[in-house]
Amino acid sequence: MKIATKYLLFVLVPVVTSVAVLSAGLYIRSSRAINEDVDRNLSYTARYLRDLINKEIETVSGDLTIILTNKSLEQYFMYLDINEMDYVEDARATLEENIEKIAMVKPQYAALMVFRSDGKGLVNITDKRVTYTYPDPRKRRWFRSALCLSKGESYTSGVYMCPEHKVPSLFVSQPYFYRGRLRGIGSIHIHVQDFFGKLLSDIEVGRRGYSYLVDSKGIIVAHKYPSRVGTDTSGLESTKGALAGNEGILVERAETGNISMKKSYLPLHEGLGIIVAQPLDEAMAISNRVKRYAVGISTIVTIFLLLLIFWVSRKIVIGPIRELSDATKKMFPGDLTETVKGDEIQHLAEVFKLAARSVNEHISSLRQIQERLKDQRQLLQTILDATPDLVCLQDRESVYQAVNTAFCQQISREGKDIVGKTDFDLFPADVARQNREENLKVINTRKPLEREDEIQTPKGKKWFHVVRVPVSDAEGNVVAVLCSGRDITQLKQIQARLIQSQKMESLGQLAACIAHEINTPLGIILGYAQLLLEEVPEGGDMHEGLETIIKQSKICGKIVSSLLTFSRETEATLVPVDMNQCIEEVVRVLEHSFKLDRVTIERDYDYNLPAITGDKDKFKQVFVNLLNNARDAIGTDGTISITTRLDEGNSELVISVTDTGRGIPPENIDHVFEPFFTTKAGGEGTGLGLMVTYGIIREHGGRIEVQSPPEAARKEKGEAARGTVFTIHLPVLEDRRPKNEGEETWDGKSTGVR
Repeated sequence: MKIATKYLLFVLVPVVTSVAVLSAGLYIRSSRAINEDVDRNLSYTARYLRDLINKEIETVSGDLTIILTNKSLEQYFMYLDINEMDYVEDARATLEENIEKIAMVKPQYAALMVFRSDGKGLVNITDKRVTYTYPDPRKRRWFRSALCLSKGESYTSGVYMCPEHKVPSLFVSQPYFYRGRLRGIGSIHIHVQDFFGKLLSDIEVGRRGYSYLVDSKGIIVAHKYPSRVGTDTSGLESTKGALAGNEGILVERAETGNISMKKSYLPLHEGLGIIVAQPLDEAMAISNRVKRYAVGISTIVTIFLLLLIFWVSRKIVIGPIRELSDATKKMFPGDLTETVKGDEIQHLAEVFKLAARSVNEHISSLRQIQERLKDQRQLLQTILDATPDLVCLQDRESVYQAVNTAFCQQISREGKDIVGKTDFDLFPADVARQNREENLKVINTRKPLEREDEIQTPKGKKWFHVVRVPVSDAEGNVVAVLCSGRDITQLKQIQARLIQSQKMESLGQLAACIAHEINTPLGIILGYAQLLLEEVPEGGDMHEGLETIIKQSKICGKIVSSLLTFSRETEATLVPVDMNQCIEEVVRVLEHSFKLDRVTIERDYDYNLPAITGDKDKFKQVFVNLLNNARDAIGTDGTISITTRLDEGNSELVISVTDTGRGIPPENIDHVFEPFFTTKAGGEGTGLGLMVTYGIIREHGGRIEVQSPPEAARKEKGEAARGTVFTIHLPVLEDRRPKNEGEETWDGKSTGVR
């Protein structure tokens, strides 16, 4: 036999025998292997589903972290700690707007809520709508558990039946710390089926398989098929195993009907279990098909291997042997130029495998980097949109590259209409030119630029602190300018109040000096004039002139007395004062004369008020001044409303006097408490009434504020609103209530609103 034939027999016989043995073994073990593979797939699907659910819960925790890092929440507690209650509500309203935006972007959240650590509600966005009804969280486990967490930790509650929507729900809560102290709890309310139902639908388990979640009672709370939610599966072994914290695979009936199912179960957390099920006949059909395929493939592989071995043998073994044989024959006559080529196929295959593996690794790395960049960009945009500051990024040509939601709202445009444009496309020419010059200055000097701008908006004038910062690349070249604008309108208002208070204090000192210098000579003039009047006969010009001197001297004396009252030079008698009684005594004196001009006085008293330490006569003077000013502002046909209430949070008694008069012009509202300032006709007013009122209130440790028109009238009538409201804040004595609830008051009537 030739060497080629011997080689083929030597190789083919063992190969054919091996393939036959392997085919038989494959046929026998295929059923077991396929069953194990089905089990592994079911187990892998269950674990994969658990990872997806945990990732979704982590996403919810991340959204909750973004809510609690909102700047408005920090401002809320900052103003609350310094008792600036006027700004506490503004900060809460801003926080509510920001969370409402997140609720619109995240419709899968049933409710987003923020509470103070004492259980008081701050924000409640339910079903994408703002509501001011807050449940008592102190009785809820998710609230109490969150109080025990450290900063950055989150708590996910067990499943319970939502009382409002009657569906299975859970809470994700997280504590909020301000200056190292636990001050609040944030919570996101999730309907289990609405939140995880799509996730369960996207998980494919064969053609008829499905997955579902069960709670601690064995009730289905989320299912690929929503109609099965609420089914009791507590009697199934898969449910018992999952709720016991075990993981495994078994065959049992379906949760509805008597269909045999292969199920994989494992625990999730806090009394929740995951079940992945596939009909048994479908799983076994795969096994039977695979066995048939295995036999067919084994036969095909055997034939293919025979042909391949025969061809490879001829190409790799027999061909080179013949070539070597021919070359050897040529060597005998002396021909040494013949060469024999080696086989390079194996080398090329190895090189190709290495190249393919390297390319695959690079592609996987690039995909991972792309996903990370996408996530980071989305996170950065979310953070920018959550901040109340106006933020934008412009390149060297002042073309907008990125903007946040606050910036878009400020100029009433969408982000897609801003990015790619310059300031000259969006703003008036003078504003655009100024912005361009400032950008060039930042780029050329490489230094930040700061300024304060006053901007006219539909809601009035606002102040912004604008900062422009250069942005450099890795080589240090300035490639862009980052601009941020912060609303400092409230800060400007506080500064203006401080300046006004200092000015009034200086005026008080000046008034005291003037009063002392005038009081003595004025008394001498009045005394001598009265002596002369006794000696001059009546009816003469001299007698009439002396009466005029006495009358005008007394008027000057009243002015001096008012100046002394404002400068706190007069001695006050401090006693506990029932403020409702004090106001009512003044109203009873003035009410009749007011009715002649068809001016009605309405009262809204809180009869459970504590006592005020002060001078009752001076308080009466305050209310006389305010009521007379209100009547003068109305003229005829109007209403004056007097309201008293207790602000327990600030331990203050709040009194407001509101009229429906012509109001105070904006240019005069900052001057109403200045001495001798009046808008009345000549001879009708001295301009000292509100100045004296201001001094009396300040003497009693309180403050008085004015607003024209009132906020309530502005909301109801808009630009047509009129009127003025003066609001007095006075500190109260602790545990000094004049009357208990249900007792008769000083006017003989039971307590209530009249």
